Amino acid sequence: DQTAFRSALTSQRPDAWSSVRGEAPSVFTSAVANLERHLEAEQDLELRAYWDWRLESARAELREWQERAREERGE
Repeated sequence: DQTAFRSALTSQRPDAWSSVRGEAPSVFTSAVANLERHLEAEQDLELRAYWDWRLESARAELREWQERAREERGE
C-alpha cells in the first residue's frame, strides 16, 4: 500500500508550535515552501511522487489551519 509506505518514511514524532490567535502557525507555511523545493529538486520519478504526496498533505494541513484562523477572526 503506497500510503502506508509513504507514511512510514515520514517523521512520526509529535510536533509543537505556537502562533498568534487568528493566524495560521508559520511552521505550516514553511513546511509547504520546503516541500516545494524538495519536489522541484527531485530527479527520480518515483521519489517525485513521494514529495508530491508530502506537498499535497502539507498544503491540506495549511488550508485547515488557515480556515481555523479565519474562524478565530470571525470571517
